[in-house]
Amino acid sequence: MNIIIKKDINEDIINFLIDESFKLFIQLYEIDTTNQLVLKRMKESLIEFYTSDIDTSTFYSAYIDNKIVGAGVIHTNNDFSDLFVKEEYQNKGIGTYLIETIIKDNEKKGTIYINGNKKYLNFFEKHGFIEYENNDKAVKMYRKVTNN
Repeated sequence: MNIIIKKDINEDIINFLIDESFKLFIQLYEIDTTNQLVLKRMKESLIEFYTSDIDTSTFYSAYIDNKIVGAGVIHTNNDFSDLFVKEEYQNKGIGTYLIETIIKDNEKKGTIYINGNKKYLNFFEKHGFIEYENNDKAVKMYRKVTNN
């Protein structure tokens, strides 16, 4: 399996991030999927989130056979990053490849943060992230990445 990581942004990457975030929020917060108004507002909020600071964020995408299978983003305004890998491609090293690329590319920031799903706590710990806030659904973690 040949994984290609790119630093780029296009409509497909934005849509991938929105779709994966959408699925995660529905799962984590047990959102009523029959309420179309709630779903519409949630989708609009995600579009706003991913496009509002598009010029000041760095987007990473993972491809296999020219198909997006994962993506991550560093938002420079708040230094929080998102990382998603399509479920059928998880546990194949794609998330590791993405997170290692993001860490390496952001060494000058000093610290990077993840606001993630508790389900993936061990994954982030394995990559040197330390938990600093925790609730029943999500965990906030950081990692010092300065290469001094």
